[in-house]
Amino acid sequence: RKSVQNLMDGFDLLRSLVPSAAHNDNITRLQTLKMATEYIRDLTELIKDDEKDSAHSETACRRGSLASIKSSIDSTSDASSTFESDFGTADLLPNVSDDELAK
Repeated sequence: RKSVQNLMDGFDLLRSLVPSAAHNDNITRLQTLKMATEYIRDLTELIKDDEKDSAHSETACRRGSLASIKSSIDSTSDASSTFESDFGTADLLPNVSDDELAK
């Protein structure tokens, strides 16, 4: 008799934890188990989707960072080219020939 009461108490607790079963005291033990299984399956899917979204966001962030670094490098090399075309490197280092700079 006590084990039956413990079993019923366990199902009552399970019903209280499953949202679709929480407000319905008249469902069978089988229905309770099916609802609990479905609820666990739904939670598992939510976790998997969240992990995928997190991985996707992290990848996008990395791509954005790489694009930003590339843009910075490009703008630096553009500025350097502009500076050289405007002023020439020989003006900066008058005692160094262009051949020596190329080395």
